Amino acid sequence: MSETASLKPNKFPPDVLARIAPDVLLQKYLQIGLRPSLRKFDEFRPVAISRAGVGRYEASEQNGDINGVGSVLGSSIVKSGKTTAICLISGAIVEDDHELINDYRTKLEKDIIDSETHTDSKNASVYTEVEISRGGSGPPNEEEIAISHRLYETIYHSGLIDRDALKIQLGYKGSEQLEQDFLPHTSYSFVLYATIQVFSRAGPVYDLCYGALVSALRQTRLPAVYIAEKRTEVGVRRVRIEEYDLVCEAEKNEPLRLNENKLAWSSTFGLVELDRDVPHDEDKMEIDTEGKILLAELEGEAEEDINTRITVSSNGSTLSGLSVYGAAGVTKDDLRKAFDLASRHSQYVLNSGGMEM
Repeated sequence: MSETASLKPNKFPPDVLARIAPDVLLQKYLQIGLRPSLRKFDEFRPVAISRAGVGRYEASEQNGDINGVGSVLGSSIVKSGKTTAICLISGAIVEDDHELINDYRTKLEKDIIDSETHTDSKNASVYTEVEISRGGSGPPNEEEIAISHRLYETIYHSGLIDRDALKIQLGYKGSEQLEQDFLPHTSYSFVLYATIQVFSRAGPVYDLCYGALVSALRQTRLPAVYIAEKRTEVGVRRVRIEEYDLVCEAEKNEPLRLNENKLAWSSTFGLVELDRDVPHDEDKMEIDTEGKILLAELEGEAEEDINTRITVSSNGSTLSGLSVYGAAGVTKDDLRKAFDLASRHSQYVLNSGGMEM
């Protein structure tokens, strides 16, 4: 006597399917003209930008007085969907010949980069540390390190900050400048650091980190620096070394000078091809395309699995940066469409999205 076995198909809810087969889930949504987030293909999430309110030069909403304490020189909070990025800018003072002012000097000595490219560079950047909240503590992972380095390189090569904007004009307390005879033999500059914390991550976070960093830089104010009365000279092997006590003024400050024409907003797109081999319901099929689909601002586990990505930095009218990952199959039409969408989105965010000085 033979026995027959019946097979029942397993059905998974979308959140489970996103983990075990994100590509299948994405294809099922694309077939009906939507995304797992229920956004349209070219739709961006709303962006809200504000100050964190913890900077020492940020005014209190109640009485208008500045905080006057702490080491935070500028801050911002950027929210997009469920994801929030908080950026805090701090600073330090170093001599201009210190390695921290331009770490490209170290690379030059080791022949890592072309000496003719960066020897006379006038650009400066921000040393950035990105931390993505993942429910535990530990050293930064590869993604956090990569985003931190990418942010540094992007700010540096964009020309947003001139090195001269970080130079310090020393003076005595109550006096604007020192007399020529009392000028120190060494010059000093600010070095900026940024700490970016990302909460409730929902997809790639580079765009949000870049926006938080630029927003915080626009709020950054640099203190006036004075030289104290104390001036000592120390003899070391017949070399006279001058030492100064530098004091930062708690009340007198000025905004960090940025090249406003270099301001930009970053937008990342995913390029995915509709897979006709994935089972679909003909009565629910709403799109008719044999080509690729460009998705704006990736979100969720299903979309984060997309390997081909286009990142565009624009100020709304001028392209300032372009990165293409997994470039196989990317056409000029794909790039042109990404440029157009990124430009319109950047113009809206920079002009209407709350990025104020």
